Amino acid sequence: MNEPFPAVPASSDVCAVTAARTHMKLALSVEEAARAAGICTGSLYKQWANGGGPKRKKLGRRTVVLLSDLEIWLRGLADAA
Repeated sequence: MNEPFPAVPASSDVCAVTAARTHMKLALSVEEAARAAGICTGSLYKQWANGGGPKRKKLGRRTVVLLSDLEIWLRGLADAA
């Protein structure tokens, strides 16, 4: 199964880091976004129902969360704590 966050090489080799980032997904399914945030999908849906959570986009029948929106939401949670 593809993980949304591949391991980034520990070296300072810019080419290796760039190569690792090019394989990173930019849009995650609801399940992938919840897993990346460390919560269950039900908690993510509850966040949305209560007016919170990361921004989401509809692509046809699919709901996706942009990786950048997930990161912004998680940083906001960390700042509020």
